[in-house]
This record gives sequence, structure tokens and C-alpha cells, in this order.
Amino acid sequence: MQTWQNKFIRWQQIIFISALTLVMLLIMLFALNRTTNALRVASGAFGCGDFDTAVSIIPEGKTIVPMIPPRPSNGAVIDKDLTIQGGWTRDGTGNCDNANQQVTGTQGLVISGFTSLAPNVRSILQHNGNDNSVITIDPQVESLLIEHMVFEHTTKQAQFGGGISGSLNQNGATIRLNNVVISNSGALQNGGGLYMSLQNGSHLEILNSRIYNNSANNGGGFEIEVDGNSHLVIKNTEVTTNTAVSGNGGGGRIIISSGFVTITNGTFSGNSAGGSGNGLSIEKTGSAPATVTLINTITDGPVHQTGSGSNLTVITLNKQVYLPVVIKPRDPAAFHAEITGITINNDYKYEVSFTTDNFTPNISSTHVHFFFNTVPVGQAGKPGSGPWKVYGSTLPFTGYGPPDKPVLATEMCILVANAQHEITPGSGNCYPLPQ
Repeated sequence: MQTWQNKFIRWQQIIFISALTLVMLLIMLFALNRTTNALRVASGAFGCGDFDTAVSIIPEGKTIVPMIPPRPSNGAVIDKDLTIQGGWTRDGTGNCDNANQQVTGTQGLVISGFTSLAPNVRSILQHNGNDNSVITIDPQVESLLIEHMVFEHTTKQAQFGGGISGSLNQNGATIRLNNVVISNSGALQNGGGLYMSLQNGSHLEILNSRIYNNSANNGGGFEIEVDGNSHLVIKNTEVTTNTAVSGNGGGGRIIISSGFVTITNGTFSGNSAGGSGNGLSIEKTGSAPATVTLINTITDGPVHQTGSGSNLTVITLNKQVYLPVVIKPRDPAAFHAEITGITINNDYKYEVSFTTDNFTPNISSTHVHFFFNTVPVGQAGKPGSGPWKVYGSTLPFTGYGPPDKPVLATEMCILVANAQHEITPGSGNCYPLPQ
């Protein structure tokens, strides 16, 4: 009996030690993984280290931290997924024994004496060579974040995109430029500051940035091609004092075959073009559907639209919204409808509860129209002027969902309409949309 108990205790000890060893091994692997993923390469401290060398030595998916003093890019080619994060500096003096210093995480940078001055101060990359851009993005890149950086091509002799050029060919690839300045650059052909080609459902986001004092034949500030259902987003960005010397799009030229372009809170000012579209030129190719949406965006005169293609929709929205005028006091015998509540149901649809006075909705006679408060009241029953929908039931309306909501809409509205879909102003109300 004692022997059996001893064996049992021994097996318990072996199992416990094995489990403890496994847990410690997992902790070590997790820590190693976090350390590897948090790797930073600080390039340019004390005027040491080359940016293109940092690009070549850094592993996939890690972060390059260029220092604030202007440094040459040597026309670096970005051929791996990276983060490039500027706005860092290092005080004092030092030597170049560790020109591209490797540290772990943001805390490692701080411990090593680095200080971030972003977003107010950016790091600067320059290039004075011919043909190449300051940086070129290889088509195999799938994910790239660039923030707190300035790009300048001092000789303006790149062929395309003096500051940044390249293409996104990988399915769903994404580039984000945040708090980036592309300035004082030029291209002998197109896209003075920036030239990009988006293919295969890729995404380019330009956020909180400035593109100014650039020049090219076409697309003085930028030229971007959008194809293969790709998506270009420009938000809170200024495009100013750029020049298209002989062609279109002084500020920017967008050539779209299929996909989506959304420009929100953009400012295109002080740009000029030898051709058309001082601020912005949109050119359609092919017959696939494409949509360009401009939201609260200012341009140098009308947006120039041209091209041999078809099936292009351009939507312009501003902050103005429209409310049905409800006349008070209203005639108690008049037809009237009122939205009393809106929720989002399990089918991800707005479920709109409403009441009617003096009529029961019927499509063939008196009924109601639902629409968002971005639609002028006078267009809520005008064919082709929507979005608006007719409704002839007393059940909650579920004809719209959050994906249908225009960007600036904040409320859904209801009005009474007759059999000819002529609405009655003042016969309904608007109700806030749920968030």
C-alpha cells in the first residue's frame, strides 16, 4: 500500500513539474514574441545612419523611427510591411557606433534617451537624385503606416511622384498616411508630390496631412489611379499651391476605373493647371461603376470631370440638412404622420415606429414617405431625387438600415403623400437616428 502511495505522489510531482515547465516556456515565448513585435530601429540620431539601410535591415512588420533632423532617403524602396514613425529626436551628443539603433517598444526609445515631439514636429526625408522618388512603395507591400513625416524631392527630377510613388497590387492591401507633409517636390511626368496606383481592392488613406508646393505635367499635388474596386480616402487634408504645368488637376488628379473615392473636410486652394481643374480633376475610364463622394470639401472652382469612361457617380455633400416644416397649430382634421421611435433590430435595419392621424396608409392612395434629413423636403417625392421610400402599412418601417444612411444624416423623416407621390409639407416630423 505504501509503495502504491509513493508512486502516486511521484507521478503527481512529475505532472506538476512538467506543467510548470510548460507554463514557463509559454511565458518566455510570449515575452519573446512581444519583444520581437515591438522592435524599433531608430535611424538618423546624431546625423548617423542611412534610412535605406534601416529599411534593408528591419524585419517585416516592425517600425522605423527616423529622427527629426533632415536625412537623405537615397531613393529607398519599401518592399515589406512596416510602420515609419517620425517626430522623434535624441538630445545630447554621441557617436555613430550604433548608427541604426535597435530598441524594444516606445518605452525602449524613451529609456535610450529619445523624445517624441509629434504630432507638432515631423521628421524629414529628402532625395536629390534623378528618376527615383523620395520613397517608392513596392507592389508586394500589404500594410504600411507612415506618420509624422515630411517628404521633399529637392531636385524635382523624379519621373512620377516626387515625394512618394508606387502601387498597391495585393488584394486588400492598405497604406495609411497620417500627419504627413509632401512638399517642394516635382515629377517630370505625373503626380508632383504623390503618385499611386490602387488595384485589387486596395486602400489608400491620407489623413490630417498637407500636400503643397509641388508640380508635374498632370496632377500637380498628386495623381492617384483607382481600379479593381479599390478605395481612396482623403480626410482633413490641405492641398495647396500646387501646379499642373500643362495638364489637368493642379491640386490633384484622380483617374478612376472602378471603386470608391471619399474626400472629407478637404481644402484645395491656390492650385493651378495648364489644362483643366485647378483644384481637382476626376477622370473616368472603363464602364465599371465608380463613386466619388466629396464631403465638406472646398476646391479651386468646379471639380473637373472628364474621361472616356462611363458609370461614374459624383456626390457632393455639405453640412446643410433639411427638416420638414411642421406647422403649429395644425388642422386636427388634416392627414398627419409622426415618427415616435427608431431602434436597430436584429436584422441590422432601422425599425421605425410611427402614428398616423385621419388616414390608414395605403400605397394606392394616401401613404407616407420616409427619407433622411439630407434630402430637401421638396425632393422627398420627386423621382430620382431620393433617397426616399414609399410605405403603405401601419407596421414599423424597416426599409432602411445603417449602411443606407448618408454620411451627414442625423435623423429620419416622414411626410404624408398622395397616390401620385406628391408630399404634403408640414405633414410629418424628423426623429434622431440611433448611434
